[in-house]
Amino acid sequence: MEVRPPIWMIFIPINAMSIGRRAIIRNTWQAMYHRNFLTFRFFVGRVEPRYERFIEYENTQHGDIISLPWIDDTPAVVNSIKPAECFEYIYNNNMYHTFVSKLDDDAFLNVPEFWRDYLGPRLETPGGSYLIAKNVTPSLHVPYLVPGGQFYTLTWDLVQSLVEEYPRHPRLEYMEAGPHTGFLLSQAGAEFEFVGLENDVAFDYDSRGTNSGAWSHRIMDGAMNPHKLETDAQYLEAASYFNEEGLDMERIRVEEEEEERRVQSQVVDSGRQSQVDTGRQAQVGTGRQAQADPGRVQGVVDTPGRPQQVKSESGQGPQGDNGRVTHAQVDSGRVQVVPGRVQLDSGRTQPQVDSGRTQAQVDSGRNHAVDNGRGAIV
Repeated sequence: MEVRPPIWMIFIPINAMSIGRRAIIRNTWQAMYHRNFLTFRFFVGRVEPRYERFIEYENTQHGDIISLPWIDDTPAVVNSIKPAECFEYIYNNNMYHTFVSKLDDDAFLNVPEFWRDYLGPRLETPGGSYLIAKNVTPSLHVPYLVPGGQFYTLTWDLVQSLVEEYPRHPRLEYMEAGPHTGFLLSQAGAEFEFVGLENDVAFDYDSRGTNSGAWSHRIMDGAMNPHKLETDAQYLEAASYFNEEGLDMERIRVEEEEEERRVQSQVVDSGRQSQVDTGRQAQVGTGRQAQADPGRVQGVVDTPGRPQQVKSESGQGPQGDNGRVTHAQVDSGRVQVVPGRVQLDSGRTQPQVDSGRTQAQVDSGRNHAVDNGRGAIV
């Protein structure tokens, strides 16, 4: 095996009591990507005396924990001042590496592909100053560049600039790691080339997200730094998409094909449902029309004193005898006709008569004087 000098250090500020999370990190990407030119370190703050021996047992086994006993081991400090303290410790103890990366404890790192795409090519041009990170400046509206705190990498000269500037400023507990680093480099007047990580590379993990250009999404092609792996189950789920060579593209391909089939199935089901709904509407409309039509009367009574036969739309005449219409349906009402007289059934109103009979026609049947020699008004 080729022996190379230390080139890349990756350190993780983490709460001292997070023994389980350190175990998961060691047994996922650190185990898969361990190389002789890589250095992994955890930084913890002050440990309560009753717990010190547990951290000592752990470090005896792994030798990768650096304690900063002058730092309170609280989440607020871990997210702000502690990274600067880590850079200071690394620099003051001559732990030289060409690249030094800070990584959150809830973030995964695809080491071989990050090395291949971002660090390896820049070793070919020695002397360059680089800050490699996700750019979160637009969301903060500050006059200096801010790297995303989940993961950023500095060349050694920028580590030196940051460490020399750090003592000149009071402890800015309100600033998180990314803004704090950007502020110190700005105050130091450091010049560097910024290399941005896009959303497909560094992102917040969301197993339901399918847009690799979004801030949050699932593991997809190009993924190197999924973040917000808050539970151990989420961390292991994200880690399962990677192997010793980097991203497991075969698994990504299979899942993308399954997603495509699922979407197509939803489209087909949606089309079928639309056809069913249309058919139901047509049936309901036809049924209502069929129910309404049989009760309509198209005939009129136009002969004084004698009723005409009333015919329904079906062509069937109403049942009757001796010229008497007994049960002709007029919508919800009835018309009774007796010889020499036309009556509207009790309780029925004229609007119930079909529009086929005009008011004038009805009036003529009711009020027309018939001179039949008897002077009767029918």
